[in-house]
Amino acid sequence: MDRHVGIWIDHRHATIVSILGKQATTETIRSSAESRVRLTGGSPTTGSGIPDGVPESRRDARIALQLDRFYGEVIENVRDAARIRICGPGEARIELRKKIEQIKTLAPRLEAVEPCDKITKAQFVAKVKEAYGLPVRRMTARA
Repeated sequence: MDRHVGIWIDHRHATIVSILGKQATTETIRSSAESRVRLTGGSPTTGSGIPDGVPESRRDARIALQLDRFYGEVIENVRDAARIRICGPGEARIELRKKIEQIKTLAPRLEAVEPCDKITKAQFVAKVKEAYGLPVRRMTARA
């Protein structure tokens, strides 16, 4: 039986929905990447009041390395998937797509990369099920 996967990702975490048969499971992988906060005005030598001491280029390189590790962990989780769909609100989905496209055995299984705002885990499970043609149980309002 083939495993179909949907990934919702941003720089803070990835939610992975795996569909095996008619069963859906979810897993969350947290990123350890620092946020890319840019400070304005001055530097430690000019008296900005924030003695960071780490040049911005080194901080950016450290964040890039942390994100590479995060994407690697996500890829390891989906390596056995027959079909993969990625969505998310920002750059992370594009960055993950590029990483997957570099892996010759995984790239052909990447079906879609699409923008998607923040949604609940239940909404994402429904979205993935629908994308793979599985029935989605709709909640109805009671009067």
